Amino acid sequence: MNIGNQRGGASKSAKRGSTSKSAHSARRANRPTPTQAAFTKWCTDICTSSDGVGTLRGLSSLGPINSISDLLIPAAGASPQAVLAAEQLVHLIEGWRYAAAATSALLNHANGQALHLAYYAELRAAMSLFAWSGIRVKRNGFYYLDSKGLRQAVTPQKTHDAVWGLWNQWVHRSDAKRLFNEQIKLLPSVNLGHVLSSVQYVNASATLASWGFDLWDPSHDHFARNNASYEAGLASKPLLPMATPDAQLILDIWRLFLSDGTSLAFDAALINYIVADAVPKLISQSQVSQKPTFNEQLNDVAISIAATTGASEADILRRLNRTAYPSNPFALAAASAANVENVVCRGFFLLRMAMSAAKMSISAASNNAIKQWMENWLSHAGIWSPTAAVALFDLEEDYRIAVDEFTLNPPYPQSFWDAANVSRSARLARPDACIAWGLVA
Repeated sequence: MNIGNQRGGASKSAKRGSTSKSAHSARRANRPTPTQAAFTKWCTDICTSSDGVGTLRGLSSLGPINSISDLLIPAAGASPQAVLAAEQLVHLIEGWRYAAAATSALLNHANGQALHLAYYAELRAAMSLFAWSGIRVKRNGFYYLDSKGLRQAVTPQKTHDAVWGLWNQWVHRSDAKRLFNEQIKLLPSVNLGHVLSSVQYVNASATLASWGFDLWDPSHDHFARNNASYEAGLASKPLLPMATPDAQLILDIWRLFLSDGTSLAFDAALINYIVADAVPKLISQSQVSQKPTFNEQLNDVAISIAATTGASEADILRRLNRTAYPSNPFALAAASAANVENVVCRGFFLLRMAMSAAKMSISAASNNAIKQWMENWLSHAGIWSPTAAVALFDLEEDYRIAVDEFTLNPPYPQSFWDAANVSRSARLARPDACIAWGLVA
């Protein structure tokens, strides 16, 4: 054996041989192609140059809404700013429609359909968020609004590919970070950003990016869509029974989208999940000889948050109660898997972010057209009637009762539709109802 060659002293001919060619081939394979590089630049340029100020400006020209048949935008001649302002809302409600359809599929043990529908809930949520940031995703109608609110045309792309590429860049935008850090709140004076500063290592952009996992690789949905559309998949698969964790997940997700008195429970639940994950890591990094207990470290986090915000330590600790909220949906959303439970959770979570952005838009609107149109949509969707005796915010109580009284008794899903549960299942199939108390009320 030639020790010199073994240690790198190979002859010139050997260096020019197949190993070298393989290495060069590998480097070429990993190097972006001109097409890939151009697409990445397309996404980066749009996310760098677009601005949501134009969308915000477009809100004032929506409507007027005097009857349920009135248009959100004029039938002709709408400005690009008004179009994006309207599409931010429409993509949001269509996303919730898909989430409702996915939930109904889960209640009927149709997981293939639920997976497909949940992906479209994610897609619509992302498109709503892009519109909020001044980016229009539409086949043959792409454009963005610049910092002056002016329309800038861009080369069209395939819709799914565009959403996939834009999401990867959008999560790093300052408005995306502010939305995540400032609109998710533990208390009115304590937002997620304050908490992240106290636990130090959590990356908001990475969390948002992980929720868009399915958008990054649309091939997941391509196969799911094909299977759900025309493949006879059940012919070669066993008919497995629905398990209790599958049923429990539906209730867990629902509990996140009921009000907890301050906001949707999702907000405090997410912060609790992040803190519960961070505390053991903070303990392991502690330099003291006697490591603090979980509760001691949690108390230190509360002290740090209180010092930053002025909120009461007792109020912060009262809300930092990891046993008060479901945590499994957050673990499923963060996992690098594309099973139905993962995709469904991510769909709901992206819709939560899109709802937060829409709420900011409605609050900033100079007219009442958006709120009135959304109330009309709730009537159109069969969720609420303006002639009913129930106020919009109080509508939530009917759904809370359905969740609290829903009984998990196997076999599933048969028991979902028995005499005791059927009226509750009918409500659980409509998570889009949370728009009433989470956005419009």
